[in-house]
Amino acid sequence: MRSKPVLMAAVAAATMLVGGSGASANPIYIGYKINGGATQLGSVTNTGAAFFNAKVGNITFNLSAIGSPILAEPNLFSVELGARNSAAGATANISVFITETRLTTKTDFLTTAWTNNALSSNPITFSSYAHNCVIAGCGGFGTADVFSTVGLVHQDANVAKNTANFSLDDFPMGISGMYTETLVYTFKLGRNQSSSGTLSLTGSNRPVPEPLTLSLFGAGLAGVAAIRRRKQKPQA
Repeated sequence: MRSKPVLMAAVAAATMLVGGSGASANPIYIGYKINGGATQLGSVTNTGAAFFNAKVGNITFNLSAIGSPILAEPNLFSVELGARNSAAGATANISVFITETRLTTKTDFLTTAWTNNALSSNPITFSSYAHNCVIAGCGGFGTADVFSTVGLVHQDANVAKNTANFSLDDFPMGISGMYTETLVYTFKLGRNQSSSGTLSLTGSNRPVPEPLTLSLFGAGLAGVAAIRRRKQKPQA
């Protein structure tokens, strides 16, 4: 597991590579579920980076996330999503999530990318969601703002160990106003097993043709039309 100084260095590197949005700070939440229990809040921040490194019962969490204002909307990254089970003989069902709210920038696509560095042989599920904010002000925490009225962007189950992949999905048409993005990492851990991965949800738009390209395209259409008119002109 990475230490917090290393994570902060990764945050700084991400800032230099991607650039800050310079806009308002969107709240970022980190939370978890253990064995189907209630959703618990581990950390919340509006500074653009959140961390949760703690032991809950027999589960040790190392979780982190980066969003706005360090990254431009609607990009949300996990530096690390990891957990270890120290329980004797007991298998733990774990789900961890990172959420960013108060997003306003709409894009054409959302790309979900993930890596799985699991030491556990159990199935791993990566999920990404984007949905309308349902809590007044779109800044409070609750399961409603994380999992309810969800427009599913992507879900991939049974991911193999030591793999990386991505999925490109259309931005949900039903989203209006401020919205929330959530990344979820779900897995099972036996005794002394650990699992870690990274997740990201990145927005992008369709490329817009440059003015010169449009001009050439228009000239080409005009030329085709002129040729057709010449061919259709009656012979004297």
